[in-house]
Amino acid sequence: MKKMILALCASFAAAFCTAGEESHKCGWEPLGLGIVYPVQSPYACCDVYGLRIGGVFALAEEVIGLDIGVAEATKGDFIGFQISAVSWTGGDAIGLQTSVVNVDASITGLQIGAVNWNRFASVGSQIGAYNNNTAAFTGCSIGAITMSDEQIGVQMGVFNSATDVTGLQIGAINVCESMKGVQIGFLNIIASSPLSAMVVANMMF
Repeated sequence: MKKMILALCASFAAAFCTAGEESHKCGWEPLGLGIVYPVQSPYACCDVYGLRIGGVFALAEEVIGLDIGVAEATKGDFIGFQISAVSWTGGDAIGLQTSVVNVDASITGLQIGAVNWNRFASVGSQIGAYNNNTAAFTGCSIGAITMSDEQIGVQMGVFNSATDVTGLQIGAINVCESMKGVQIGFLNIIASSPLSAMVVANMMF
């Protein structure tokens, strides 16, 4: 799964690096339409404030509004509502993302997808099969597998993992390095606790 996501990230990054619209006048448009990048309007260096219907793959500098397509990529920030198979935001995403795969620098809002991946500190809620937050996540993360560097709030899943937890972990297997809160599950591990492994419940304050 990680190899697939990394390959997807690399393909988006390549598109960012080869955009090459410096010679075009970049501004903003209320409507973005496309088939597959670079067959799109406006150019990838422009912002879309309104509606973007991206087709197979669309690329923009910043998007505010409704974003619909198969693969929607934004170099900067996204604010609004996204519906797609793949949503990639190079900056911060604010609002609602409902995609099979959501990859952001950070999210403030709600992510619903099979895969939700955030690289920097995020706030909100996640619902997915695989949630991976490589920095702090504040809120509620619900999935088959939920992972965070720092979790503040609730993790609910079959397997929950975090470096530091302030709050609650509920799942079949709960794992963390340190905790200020409670774990509830079949196997609960707090590595820094004198009672590092417990069944049914574990806690540390």
